[in-house]
Amino acid sequence: MNKSVLIIRGFVLLNAMIWLAFAVIVVTGNHPALPDSEPYQWSLAISAFVSAVFLLLLNFLLKTSTKIAFILTIAFLILIALLTIMDDLGWIDFLVLVVTLIPVVILIKERNWFLRKRGTTQG
Repeated sequence: MNKSVLIIRGFVLLNAMIWLAFAVIVVTGNHPALPDSEPYQWSLAISAFVSAVFLLLLNFLLKTSTKIAFILTIAFLILIALLTIMDDLGWIDFLVLVVTLIPVVILIKERNWFLRKRGTTQG
């Protein structure tokens, strides 16, 4: 496995940890900016938890160097980035945005590793 893919997987794992931590913060009522609506908080926490689980799945899929892993990871990370931008962009949101976009940039740079034809030898 190439070194860039390990870096990508590390950032995807970091993203998963961020969303899992966010889910815990929301469920425990420790997020200072959320309204007191329990249904809203639970839907946000469940969404964050599902995102974390999906990111973990993507992290494992990235080991396979398949086109589907490449496409799903880029699509999901870009979705997260767009949703992050739509929020009030504070310094935490900006850090999450950077952590989300770094693997997208590296994925695009390393696209040949994921999109190569099977049966060919590429380094």
